[in-house]
Amino acid sequence: MIGLPRDSLAPGILDEALAGLCRRSGLAPKALLAGEGVRLSELLLDSERLSAPLFGQLWYHLARRFDDEFFALGPRRLPAGSFGFLCQSTRLQPTLGDALRQSVDFLRLTLGVELRLQRTGAQATLRLAAGSLPGSFAVFTLWLILHGLACWLVGRRLPLAEIRLTAPEPPGELLADYRQRFGANLSFSCGEDCLLLDAAMLNLPIRRTAADARRFIAAAPGNLLVHYRDDASLIARIRALLRSSAPEHWPDAVSLAEALGLAPATLRRRLAASGQTYQRLKDERRCRLACRQLDEGALPLEELALRLGFADPRSFQRAFRKWTGLSPLGYRQRQSRAG
Repeated sequence: MIGLPRDSLAPGILDEALAGLCRRSGLAPKALLAGEGVRLSELLLDSERLSAPLFGQLWYHLARRFDDEFFALGPRRLPAGSFGFLCQSTRLQPTLGDALRQSVDFLRLTLGVELRLQRTGAQATLRLAAGSLPGSFAVFTLWLILHGLACWLVGRRLPLAEIRLTAPEPPGELLADYRQRFGANLSFSCGEDCLLLDAAMLNLPIRRTAADARRFIAAAPGNLLVHYRDDASLIARIRALLRSSAPEHWPDAVSLAEALGLAPATLRRRLAASGQTYQRLKDERRCRLACRQLDEGALPLEELALRLGFADPRSFQRAFRKWTGLSPLGYRQRQSRAG
């Protein structure tokens, strides 16, 4: 929904999320958090909204503390590490349809939910058996996991046709959050819990590596709480920008964020989620330029250092040794012997 910060959540979501763990432990939400050394004020983005990244960190902590990635809201625990296993196993499937069928089977065996994937003409439906999960938050969390996984597997955000829930419509702010994350086509007090999407999406190919999965898992569950973003394409855009101009004309981090239409903190966060920093991307490009010039052997080190944006040759030599393990002279000598 327009107007709500994407990196924030309605405070009421916290009570919904902790309900199962509170039932299991016999503690009230504040007491449960206090027992984990967390104060509610530490999770607030401002006086009215929860920080989604901090909520993601709390989710990660509680999942390991209680060995349940589903907040004790399912028929059985979803053991810590389950989502990571699901990412690594589904990426080996040829299509999204195959990956979703494997996910359904996995969640049936681990979480104990009666979940099916059905295809009828142009429509695909993930259907949850009645009474499988208590309340709208638990159902939305299941869809959050499956939809976030599906978007990552195919490398783009997948639009949802509709979500139907048996639960009644939640209060206004919670409803606004759900609509922001899943779209406006939410129906409550229905006869079934299901998620509908275009069946053609089931044919989308999967091309994810083990390294891709490790980065995605490392950023979870925080990356599931916001709209899917293919941060690999963000990095590709930054690399293209660096290739398009000389190092002396490269923007600083604030100017880069502005050029990309992002806040500087958001850019740092998205790069960190992908295991990158702007400095590392600049160093990567400088290293390639330096190696190319050293291979050609035309430029003196003093001029090469200046072209790469270094104040003096000594700074360049230190950086080059850090990048390659060799001095520029040592690199030239090795390349000459190899040639």
